Amino acid sequence: MGVDVTVLDQRSEQAPPQGAEIVSARALRPLPKLLPLVARHLAPGGTALLPKGRGWAAEVEAARAAGWRFALDSRPSATDPDARLLRLTDLESARTDA
Repeated sequence: MGVDVTVLDQRSEQAPPQGAEIVSARALRPLPKLLPLVARHLAPGGTALLPKGRGWAAEVEAARAAGWRFALDSRPSATDPDARLLRLTDLESARTDA
């Protein structure tokens, strides 16, 4: 596929910021708690690909209510009709501690 991948064998909170073009996480945390980790490792202009379960819409609302801003594209999951694959771009937090 011609894709460079780095797998870290440490907790994302402890790893140095990666500046990655793409960050993905599956079944890690609800979106409002996941986005600070994603933002920590995502390069400016990068993309987050996040598989989410049937509560995905509520998680998106909660993240936005918590001050997160992002462009969202969601696609149906190939494995669960109630789940979605979220593609977030232009990720930024209105909070200064995120």
